[in-house]
Amino acid sequence: MGKRDKYYDGLAVWDKALANTFETVTKGNPKARVGKEGAQAILDTLLADGGISRDEAQVMDQLIYEAKFDDPALSLLAEKLQEAIRVNDAFTKNILQVPANSIMMDEFCAPLDHATVSKVQFTSPGTKATYRPSQYLAIKAMLNSGDIIAYEPGVGAFGQNPLLGGFDSGQYRSDINRLIVFDSFNRIETATITVHEATHAIQDWLDITSTVRFCEADAYVAAAVAAVALGWKKKDIKPTSIMAVAFEKTAQMVIAGKANDPGKTDWQTAYKFVTDAVAKDRAYMKKIDGPCPVAEDKLAAGQSPEHVRFAALVDSIEKKKP
Repeated sequence: MGKRDKYYDGLAVWDKALANTFETVTKGNPKARVGKEGAQAILDTLLADGGISRDEAQVMDQLIYEAKFDDPALSLLAEKLQEAIRVNDAFTKNILQVPANSIMMDEFCAPLDHATVSKVQFTSPGTKATYRPSQYLAIKAMLNSGDIIAYEPGVGAFGQNPLLGGFDSGQYRSDINRLIVFDSFNRIETATITVHEATHAIQDWLDITSTVRFCEADAYVAAAVAAVALGWKKKDIKPTSIMAVAFEKTAQMVIAGKANDPGKTDWQTAYKFVTDAVAKDRAYMKKIDGPCPVAEDKLAAGQSPEHVRFAALVDSIEKKKP
């Protein structure tokens, strides 16, 4: 029996089971072509417990870029990974939620501090919602109280792997008031994701009824304003991303206080840059004019129990301002 290729040992540093499966599938040659049967064996090992851990994510990201999967194998991996993550919540299995009112929660909520969101103040030409700093402070308070539960799976670069089909870097579930931020291991990037998802939480608790096009645009605008506050520069953002468009075309107008009248042509124009970018993104294009996923449990506008509670909390925060 020949000496084991060091490539498998490198994988085993992160996850021995996946390394061993890949070695079996490739018969000791990491450069061997891998077909659907081999891809299925890797998926069976990966998803044996229904979840994808941080270390497993590291191995899968490396294999997708470096292993010699044929086209049918890549298609199978894309289909099954997207199903596991989007439908079966694979990234949140076997991890604990961020405890409410804890040091961990303080760190999770840090991007919602006033210093970061103080300039997030605009009225959307799309959803017609008005966003202001006190709302983000209210979401922070609700995370600390446990009214909104939080998870922060550490998935690193895997969260941006193109095989995942434009996988979102975070998620807010309005039906269970759950906020997930997939830790990218980049402090500012993770912070902007937190602000983006907190914006969706605000939309939920304000009873916003709109479309994906506008709900997502609002969240990207808010995140871009936060990115400016956190010190991001143009070079720090992927040039073709929605965030780049919001950062370059829209955020400065919000920061300058010129985004409070949704009827003004210049603000509408700047906002449309972002909605157009959202519409072209493969993560949203098939559902772009579908209902915003945060729209649920609606009574008359502004009359749901959630809206009433949220409005009272925001009002109390604003009354405490010096």
